[in-house]
Amino acid sequence: MTCFLATDVHPAQSHFTREDEEAEIETAWVHLDKVQEGILAGRLGCPQLILCTLAYTARLQKTQVTRFS
Repeated sequence: MTCFLATDVHPAQSHFTREDEEAEIETAWVHLDKVQEGILAGRLGCPQLILCTLAYTARLQKTQVTRFS
């Protein structure tokens, strides 16, 4: 599985009409702490979300250790 880190993300300037399975997708900006909380509480169970959250959290911790060492 590959996780992609999006940078410089911002809302789109134009809106498009979602169709088929995309019509039911809800979007939201969610802070990392809330995602981690949801995973640990069992409210979020998407394997890709869990894996990418774990990888990103590990990356942040490694960056902080390197920066302050």
